[in-house]
Amino acid sequence: MKILLIVAVTLLSAFEPAAAAQTLKEIMTPPADSADRENLKIWVPVERGSRCRLTVDILDCNNQVVRHLVNLLAGRGYHNFYWDKKDDSGWFVDSGTYRYQIDDCGDKKSGQIKVAYRGIRIEIRTALGLFAQEIQAKSTNLRIEWLSVTDSLLSAVLDTTLIYGRHKFSLDDFKPEHSAGYIQLIRIDGKVVERIRSRTKEEK
Repeated sequence: MKILLIVAVTLLSAFEPAAAAQTLKEIMTPPADSADRENLKIWVPVERGSRCRLTVDILDCNNQVVRHLVNLLAGRGYHNFYWDKKDDSGWFVDSGTYRYQIDDCGDKKSGQIKVAYRGIRIEIRTALGLFAQEIQAKSTNLRIEWLSVTDSLLSAVLDTTLIYGRHKFSLDDFKPEHSAGYIQLIRIDGKVVERIRSRTKEEK
C-alpha cells in the first residue's frame, strides 16, 4: 500500500456522513449482479386507480429504519425497486437479512431482503463528501487525486491496491489550500469514477 501524502488514514467513525444519493431511476434499475437482482428486489403492486403517496423503508433486525428508500406519488401499476445496500447516510450496511415496510396510501405490507457481498466495498470520506462503491473483483487499484481547476496535479492523496473485503478511509480533515478551489478525482483501476469540484472562497 502506498500513501503518497503523509496523513493518518483512519476508520470512519466520528462525523456525520452525507445523505444517500441514489436516484429514483437508480432505485428502479436492476443491479448488474444476478443474485442482487433477486435478493434486493422489492415488488410493489399498486392496484388503486388514483395517485397516492407510496413509501418503502428498510429496517434492520432491531426494527430500526436504516433507509428511507422510496417516497413518491405512485400511480397504478407494478413497480420494482432495488436497494443499493446503503443506509440513509450513504454507508454500506452489514451483511444479513433486512425487512422492508411498504405503505401504499395506508395499506401496509412487509417482506424480507438479503444483503450479501462478493467483492470489494470502498467507502471514502473527504472534505467534499462521501463516496461508496461496491466492485465485483478480488483486487483493485484505488487512487485519489487533487487537481487545480486547470487540471494540473496538486497532490496524489491515496494510491493503493485493495483486496476482497470492506475498506473505509477518512480524509475529511485534509484538503489542499487553493484559492481558486480544486478538483477531486477518484480512480478505480485507472478509470475516473467520480470528479467533484470544491467551492471557492467566494462561492461559500
